[in-house]
Amino acid sequence: MNIWIIGAWPGGLSAALILQKQWHNVTLYEKENFVGWRNGTIEHNGFRHDIGPTFLMYPEALESVFKLAGEDIHAHLNISELDPMYKLTFPSGKTLELSRDREKMIQNIEAVFPWEGVGDRKYMETESARWQALKWCLEKPYSSWTDLLSLPFIKGIPHFSIGQTVHDVLSFYFTNDEIKLAFSFQSKYLGMSPWVCPWAFTMLAYLEHGYGIWHVEGWLSRISEVMADIFVKKWGNLKLNTPVLEIVQDATKARWVRTNEWEQMHDTIIMNADFSHGVSTLFQKETVKKYSAKQLEKKGYSCSTFMVYLELDTLYKNEPHHHIVFSPEYKRSVDAIAREEAYTDDFSVYVRNASIHDSTLAPEWKSELYLLVPISNTRSGIDWESLKESFTENILQMVMKNTSMKDLKDHIEYMHVITPNDWEKRWVYNWATFNLAHSLDQMLYFRPRNKFECLGNCYLVWGWTHPGSGLPTIYQSAIITADMIDKQ
Repeated sequence: MNIWIIGAWPGGLSAALILQKQWHNVTLYEKENFVGWRNGTIEHNGFRHDIGPTFLMYPEALESVFKLAGEDIHAHLNISELDPMYKLTFPSGKTLELSRDREKMIQNIEAVFPWEGVGDRKYMETESARWQALKWCLEKPYSSWTDLLSLPFIKGIPHFSIGQTVHDVLSFYFTNDEIKLAFSFQSKYLGMSPWVCPWAFTMLAYLEHGYGIWHVEGWLSRISEVMADIFVKKWGNLKLNTPVLEIVQDATKARWVRTNEWEQMHDTIIMNADFSHGVSTLFQKETVKKYSAKQLEKKGYSCSTFMVYLELDTLYKNEPHHHIVFSPEYKRSVDAIAREEAYTDDFSVYVRNASIHDSTLAPEWKSELYLLVPISNTRSGIDWESLKESFTENILQMVMKNTSMKDLKDHIEYMHVITPNDWEKRWVYNWATFNLAHSLDQMLYFRPRNKFECLGNCYLVWGWTHPGSGLPTIYQSAIITADMIDKQ
């Protein structure tokens, strides 16, 4: 079967490797001159910066992709577990290091939040059982509403916390609101506040605590680069600098892929482009009228991000690999982001200082620093061009105040900033960096399907389709889609 994939990103690359192993003829089209897109690399003066994802969680999903492609992941990537996983600085100024080692974790909790350690034991026991009962939800497609009535789904119902939010569920384990943040801040990246995010995403933190946080030597972008190398060495057809302009179709099927140079006929197509951008620009409007501009605007979207990449002439050995500094008014801030409000007075910042563990990222005696601030998407109406300079300064000041890097500004050799405006230029709909939000009406069958319901021979991968956003679920979307195509 001739399969054309639009986008050499983690989902498209994973699907390509799996389908290639199954003896399909696969062609990958990528508009950039590099693979990975947001899982790609910015290289400058001997420094390497991950554009997007910065750590690997639940590595079993990635290992499954390599296994299905007939490859040993450890022959291609040097992956190491981090302990501590990361450091948190709370609004009160208290700090906590998180570990997968449960005895160490409980000791750390008790030292900062007395009497809360027992909650960690309850959390791990209950969420482990919930995960084992429900993880199959990430491993099967939802092509029909009847899939919601399958026996495994019904068996999982006793583990549901219907009507509860992530914050509600965590209140069963913990009493202190700040320790609850340690197990709920991940919901922000789904486009939701933990005070409204559905109960199921309590398991996000469990994946970190149960399976660890991992570092890939040379940045996470190495994953995409290695996948592309394997694909090409096995005679895969990778076309960089080749944006797809249109999917030419008849009433029921996609027939051609048109680029700025040629048209190509295919049997099956996989769209790894941003979903809302792709359906509004690549397809005939009559075919995807279910996803008209009006319908797309009705959907819920995740937050966006303001990114600062720094090249430093020093190495901060006492600063942890991952550090999250919560905003002083965290609930107010995250609620404003979830409501897509024009709110920039208060923010949280994620700091990655991976050079302490990885010497490949910067020249000797120097280091790379990555700063990410979640902010509202385009619906907020924020004028980032006018705020770019002052907001960057506020971020640097917050980092210097709340970390060990008190003289950070004195050591900056180079700085690169990406605002939501720049994400829009990279074809990200509504600047929603983490794709569609994960409200109940945008999950499972109600999320865009792995087999695209609008066109008979078109499939989807990436974070906007089932199972959702985040690298592990993106890899799983590729496994689901490749399996559906091969069975066809």
